[in-house]
Amino acid sequence: MERENISVDIITVHGHEHVVVINGMAFELDPGMFDPAIHKIEWVAGQGVIYWEDGRENTLFGKDGYDVHIAPLVRAFGEEQRRVEDNVIILDAERRQRTYATAKQRANLLSQIREVEEKMARSTQAILAAQLAGKVPEGEDVHHFLSNYTRKLELRAQLTTLDTDM
Repeated sequence: MERENISVDIITVHGHEHVVVINGMAFELDPGMFDPAIHKIEWVAGQGVIYWEDGRENTLFGKDGYDVHIAPLVRAFGEEQRRVEDNVIILDAERRQRTYATAKQRANLLSQIREVEEKMARSTQAILAAQLAGKVPEGEDVHHFLSNYTRKLELRAQLTTLDTDM
């Protein structure tokens, strides 16, 4: 069987958001699940090697039981997403295995938290603008802020529960 060569490169955006380019196709990694010390990744037939910025020994990963540090949370679609999901094991900082489902749930919660924080920021700006103009903030803006803040607390609680159940 011929080995499929897959080129994987990392792009860092604003120092915290990461994009993986697999054979020219870009996939965004969840910032919370990515190590910024990764310089480059090469992937060949489901196995790969991570090259580190800080001089650590290269790390192997892949479906044959090696550590996997990337790919579980790439935002890919269709067939490519299925391939990524089928070839990933996730290890946390203590090197305990996380299932894909747990990682996907965590990524979903983090995404929802980011969305709520964006909505909170808009409400906060409207409230501050009113206060700076010497006016009373609109009740609707205050209500939106409080409901979004409550939602953020609920999502954080779910995330904490998910992390402690592992």
